[in-house]
Amino acid sequence: MTGSVRSFLAEPLVATLTTLRPDGSPHVVAVRFTWDGDRGTARVLTVAASRSARSTGSAGSPLRAPRRCPTIRGG
Repeated sequence: MTGSVRSFLAEPLVATLTTLRPDGSPHVVAVRFTWDGDRGTARVLTVAASRSARSTGSAGSPLRAPRRCPTIRGG
C-alpha cells in the first residue's frame, strides 16, 4: 500500500457498504469506518441492530456475508 493510500485511509471518511437483503435485493448504506493499518483492517461503525450489522456479522466478528462491497471515494 502506498503512502498516499495510507494517508487517505487515515482521514475521517464515509464509505458505502452494500450487502444483500434476505430477498436478494441490494442494501446500500453510508457508514463511517476507521482503518487499522497495522492489521490491515477496516472497522465499520454502526449500530448492532442495523440491517448492515445484521448482514455482515455480529459486533467484533469479521464480515460473514457471502457478498458485500465497500466503496470509498476520495474528493
